[in-house]
Amino acid sequence: MNCRCENNYFRAEKDPPSMACTRPPSAPRNVISNINETSVILDWSWPLDTGGRKDITFNIICKKCGWNVRQCEPCSPNVRFLPRQLGLTNTTVTVTDLLAHTNYTFEIDAVNGVSELSSPPRQYAAVSITTNQAAPSPVMTIKKDRTSRNSISLSWQEPEHPNGIILDYEVKYYEKQEQETSYTILRARGTNVTISSLKPDTTY
Repeated sequence: MNCRCENNYFRAEKDPPSMACTRPPSAPRNVISNINETSVILDWSWPLDTGGRKDITFNIICKKCGWNVRQCEPCSPNVRFLPRQLGLTNTTVTVTDLLAHTNYTFEIDAVNGVSELSSPPRQYAAVSITTNQAAPSPVMTIKKDRTSRNSISLSWQEPEHPNGIILDYEVKYYEKQEQETSYTILRARGTNVTISSLKPDTTY
């Protein structure tokens, strides 16, 4: 005998006709994040309501978000999920290859064998995080703007990956013949600097 299911209850295609009707699970709970510069470990608790089924798995949706306006876009395909992004049977995942000092939102979906038959909204828990700052990528190109007998003005572009808020730049210079045995470090707040008190007719 095959009984019809009530509203919002379903029987999966592979369920035997004698099996009771079931429903999708409720959302995961108690999401905890452990963050560093380019990775995060997410842990969560099982849904309070399993929908009467044991075949619950979890899917992770990753979104990269802006700073001023909460506009988000899907994460880069380079982001990795360990052990995997979809079909998780445990309540933990490690997400790696994120960008430092960046906002991310993770949505953790709880699904079971009848979730795809249901029309109500997804059952998920969301957590927003900001990865920690990290060392910036190197300054790639330095431009010589002006020179005189005893000074030089230099400028450069910000690093491609600042990985945080850049407080200042360190400019290290020395006479070429000294081979870095004696050098001077000058700090610059912006992306330009003028170095003075240089020796005339000397290579630096």
